[in-house]
Order: sequence, then C-alpha cells, then structure tokens
Amino acid sequence: MFDNTFETHQTIGAETFSQKLSVISTFNGIGALSHALRLLSINTFKIICEIDKRANQTYYENNEFVPENHINDINELYENIEEGFQCDILVQTPPCQSFSIQGIREEFESENGNLFLTAINLQKKVNASIVIYENVKGLISHDKQSGLHTSLINSDYKNTIGHTLHTIELLLLEDNRYTYYWKTINACDQGFPQNRERIFIIGILKELDTGFSFPENIDLEFTVADILENEVDESFYYNNVANHLLVPVNQARRENRIHTYGKYEGMTFQSTSRVHYPYVAPCINTNNYAKFLVDGRVRTMTQEEAKKVHGFSEEFKFVGPKTVQNKQLGNTVSPGVYVRLLKSIFNALEVPNHTVANNIATNENKKIA
Repeated sequence: MFDNTFETHQTIGAETFSQKLSVISTFNGIGALSHALRLLSINTFKIICEIDKRANQTYYENNEFVPENHINDINELYENIEEGFQCDILVQTPPCQSFSIQGIREEFESENGNLFLTAINLQKKVNASIVIYENVKGLISHDKQSGLHTSLINSDYKNTIGHTLHTIELLLLEDNRYTYYWKTINACDQGFPQNRERIFIIGILKELDTGFSFPENIDLEFTVADILENEVDESFYYNNVANHLLVPVNQARRENRIHTYGKYEGMTFQSTSRVHYPYVAPCINTNNYAKFLVDGRVRTMTQEEAKKVHGFSEEFKFVGPKTVQNKQLGNTVSPGVYVRLLKSIFNALEVPNHTVANNIATNENKKIA
C-alpha cells in the first residue's frame, strides 16, 4: 500500500535504515510506532515505557524485545536514564484528559498533567534527533476559560488556542535545539476510512531540518465496506433491526427510531444515535459502539476490521478478550497515519556525521542505568 520513496532520499540514504534506529517510546501502548517503522522495513532498538499489562502483552506478541529495556513508569525512566542519552526518535503520547493549568510550571496539578510535564522534562534530558507527541484534538482548545492565545508554533492559530497548549508550547520552546511544528491530522485524510482527528507535535533538531511539511491529504485507499468480513459472529449484530431505520433529513424524524448520520453516496442522514453506511468509520473508541448497516442488518465492526481501518497489517495480533482488544484499538495511534508522518519527517532530514548513524552505534548495546 505504501511506497518507500524516502529510502532513496539523497541526504539520508537507504543504507542508514538498513541499520537499527534507536527509539524511546513512552506511553507505548501496543506499539503503533514500532509497527509503523516495521511497515517501512526499518529495524529499531527500543526502550519502551508502558504501565498497562494487557497492552504490554500485545506489544510483546508482535515485537522482539529485551525485557531490560522496558520500564513501567515514566517517572522511573526519567530518574534512571543517563543525561544526554542519544536516540534517533523520542515518541510520547501522554494522557491529557484532566489538565487544569493556571501557570506555566507550578500548576500541572492533575496526575495526567504531571505526566505531560514529565514527558517534556524527559525530552530535555535526552539527545533525540526527532521528537513526536500525539494527543486528542481537544488539546488545542483545552482550558480556554483561562485565556485565549496565539500559537507560538502554528501560525494558523491566532488567539484561538487554550491555556493548556500554550503552556506546552512554552515548555517545549525552552528546549531550543529543535524546530517545532504541530497540526491536527485526520486519519481519513491520510487514506484510512476513520474520522480520527489527532494533534501531532513534531520537533526536529535544527541542524537536521531541511524544511519539514506535514503529509498532504490524499484520497481514501479503501472504505470500510472493502474490508468487511463475510462471516461474522452473531454477537456483533443488533437484534432490534426495526429500530434502525434510515431516515433522510428531508423526512420527519420518527419516534423510537435510530436515524443515520452522514452523507454517503449522495444521501444525507442525521441523528444523535447513529447508524453508518460502511464507508468512513467514526472515531474508533474503547467500547466499539459504532453501528454500521451491512447487508440490511446493523452491527459493529469486528476487531480484525477495526485493525485494518487503523492501518495495522494482517500479521498484527491482539492479545486478550474482545473488551481488552476494543480498549487497545480505541487508545492506539493509527500506524497507517504514523507511516505517512514518518515518511514526511525522514524526507526533511539532513544527516551530518554526528547524528543518526552515530546514535545507532552509541546505543546499540546500551541499557538504562
């Protein structure tokens, strides 16, 4: 599905990626970044940080890994990693659900807020060539009641971002080794049929950055209908079929009926309880509640179908019961989006002698202190 044009980029050279890139992945989850790098045929030497046991089980099922390079708690990782530890990529996806920030440093009061602060402090402690943060789109507007700000990184946002993101920008810009970029990316704009909007913050060492641009939007590579399974267990179906009627917006809403929402194939429908044509999926959540009309019946996607919508390969295996798999599918970053983002990053790099190749050699046999 994906071309590898970056492998022949003159300033990187395909030979660089025949070696192992060193990666630190905090809040690693099931390893979406590792999977994306593998889809690009890039080997990695990894340090991961993830506290969720079930997510770790899925990660171990799909990756060769040295147990000594796994730490549960990011605070422990921060305390024990060597100052100046070199890595090629530092990827961090700290939770942001309960931020409540009034100041620049002292007001990271919530548990999740402290995790984001720790992530930024970890960045400042290591020497990474590339840093990547991912979070929900709501980060942009979070804590607007404390004041609206003009973004210091994204010039498209003038007096529109909330205090939380403003604080994060200030903290990141203290680490002036990097050129920073951020943007919201929707998976359906990157070829994958899911309405999943996430903010990505990218930092590239200034001496490496030849001018990064986020990947351009492209048409869908496939639709949900293209990956639906033919034989699906009855547990995925809703039995009250009569309550799942397709009612166009120009018709009266009907009591006790679930109406569809969206505009596909020239027809427009609306509802707060939504049944979707299998075209573009709503954002996959941890409960797998999204309903689709398939061959006249309403059902949810299977875990295998949701996996493909995210851009995971056929070989990727989830561990645990369906409820656990749904949680992992709802929490993961889409590896298909990561693939396109990584290609854009790699194509923007200039690699002088002291960076990527030397980082690989330095960290090949290095463990956390």
